[in-house]
This record gives sequence, C-alpha cells and structure tokens, in this order.
Amino acid sequence: MDNATVVLLSRQGGGRDQYGDPIPVTWERVPLAYAVVAPRMASNDVSADVDYSYGRVSLVTGLILYVSSPETIRPVDRVEVNGIVYSIEGEIGTWVSPYSTWEPGRQMALRRAEAL
Repeated sequence: MDNATVVLLSRQGGGRDQYGDPIPVTWERVPLAYAVVAPRMASNDVSADVDYSYGRVSLVTGLILYVSSPETIRPVDRVEVNGIVYSIEGEIGTWVSPYSTWEPGRQMALRRAEAL
C-alpha cells in the first residue's frame, strides 16, 4: 500500500480501581513515520467445491505492518491504517542482524478490529 497513513493507538488505562469499578480505556494517537503495510495472504481450502491445488486462489486475511520507528508497540495496542482500525495479532517480531547489534525494525500481523 503506497502512501498509507499509519497511526499507533496506544492503550492507556483500563483495569479496575481500588473499589472494583472499571477504569476507562483511552487511546493515545502516535503517528508512525517509518511504517510500511502489505496485504497478508492465506491460501486455505475454504470450499470443498473449488480446487485450490495450484495455489492460485488467495485470501486477504489482514495486513502486515513493518515499522522501524522507536515507539513502544504492545500487543494490546491498535493500529490505524488509512482510517481503518486493526488489532495486533500474535507476537511482534523484531528483525536483528546476525552479524551486529543492528535492529532494522519490527514486523506484526494486523487483523481488522471490532471496536475500540
């Protein structure tokens, strides 16, 4: 996706207070300047009536986000891409050079979120 606007929605608050009442969750918006998104594909046999054996049918199951910005990103955070909110699915992978301490960035799978 060229020229995607990517914003980290960092989860703040939540949980319960000392009386057991819920603490509201707020979302801090942090623009991610060094981010690239790509479609996340899966080629699963979703129908017994169609032959997928040649691997030519793919399903877009979300996005992959590649980010090299220094912001802390946690699995409980959300990511907004071009106005659509996604949740982070699974672990956040960190790319590390095997020859030095260089860490060029992180990669994470995104799935469209239900609600904030």
